[in-house]
Order: sequence, then structure tokens, then C-alpha cells
Amino acid sequence: MAQHGTIQPDESYPYTYAGDTWSGVVTSINEGTQELTLTYKKGDEEQAFVCVLPGGLKVTAKDGSVHEIKLGDLKGRNVIVYYDISHKKVNGKKVRINQVIRIKPLPPAKG
Repeated sequence: MAQHGTIQPDESYPYTYAGDTWSGVVTSINEGTQELTLTYKKGDEEQAFVCVLPGGLKVTAKDGSVHEIKLGDLKGRNVIVYYDISHKKVNGKKVRINQVIRIKPLPPAKG
């Protein structure tokens, strides 16, 4: 499994979506800023990816019920995030924001 990827052509997304994905284990959460850190590790190499999960993002369970995603439930889970990139100024500097538009659980990482 690669950490950075692109969408599968058989799925539908907002027309503004560029197709970026990132997969890894949720190793850190910040409830105050809605930030997730995903970590991808292969051998001795480790990469981290920080993204923002908007409030109100929902997941559909296997039984068809819909639930709002809670950050605390994601810690330690192997996921793939689908995200858009935006920028904003913070203290006069341009900062990249990786805004999650969809999140999907993956099978546990092989250890």
C-alpha cells in the first residue's frame, strides 16, 4: 500500500476534487483544530501527513445507518483520506491546508 495516491475512476466526487488521497494509520488527533495526523511506515522510513476533518463529516455503516465521524474513534485506525488542498495566510505566511472530503477505513496494517 502506498501512502499517497489518486482516486479510483468508479467513484463519484465533487467536481472541484483533484483526486488526491493519503493512506496510513491515524497516530494523532487534535479535537480543537479537527486535525488528524496519518503516519505511513515502511521499514525504517516513516512519513506523516496532517489533514483537517471538517465538522459534520458522516459515515454510512454497513447496516445503512448514518453517523457523524468522531475524531476519537479514528485514533489507531488504518484509513485512506480523500482531500482537497487549499491555502490560507497565518501570521503573514501562506500555509497549506489538506481538507478531508471523504474518509474510508482500511483493513489493519500488516505488522
